[in-house]
Amino acid sequence: MTLANTLTFLRVALSPLFFIIYLLPHFFPAWFPHPQSAAWTIPVLWVIFVVAEITDMLDGMAARKRGEVSDFGKLFDPFADTLMQITCFLCFVLDGIFPAALFLLALFLSPLFLLIPSAATAPALIIVGFLMMRPVTAIDFTDPAEGIPAFLTIVIMPFAYSIAEGIVYGLLSLALLKTASGRFREVSLVCWILFAIFIFRFFL
Repeated sequence: MTLANTLTFLRVALSPLFFIIYLLPHFFPAWFPHPQSAAWTIPVLWVIFVVAEITDMLDGMAARKRGEVSDFGKLFDPFADTLMQITCFLCFVLDGIFPAALFLLALFLSPLFLLIPSAATAPALIIVGFLMMRPVTAIDFTDPAEGIPAFLTIVIMPFAYSIAEGIVYGLLSLALLKTASGRFREVSLVCWILFAIFIFRFFL
């Protein structure tokens, strides 16, 4: 794994850690008999958040300086960003803090977003689609454990109107098919961690 992808993976790993520490007082109140008992979680959460933001800055710099820019990194980086943002958002939602803030923010920003016509974003999406289709020629479609996950990823993205959803179902099917065919050792540790996170996501 390249240094850039390692930094991005660190951000992915910090997301569930942030979520767990945030919910410790809620799930295990016996461990925190007094309000002051949970005070240590606040600086820890700030440290995790700051470290995650630093990795977001450093992974792009490392990729460019070390020549490690890849199609996988271009997908993995925004996924890690989204996962961290959703984690923080979910924690605030659980405490009833964030919905009001989001509503107020939307009141100011929505008129600006509405000024951007959909035609203005189409060329960028076409370029992104072109770049994402280039690695397809290297996929071994004669192997169902390789071809089916790739096919699901490609097909689900436009039908679900979400790049992230395509990646989720492609990765889940890859892990399941590799395991079903007795080749679970071919699935990387990163893939298994993401598999667990995606499965957990369905129960939220």
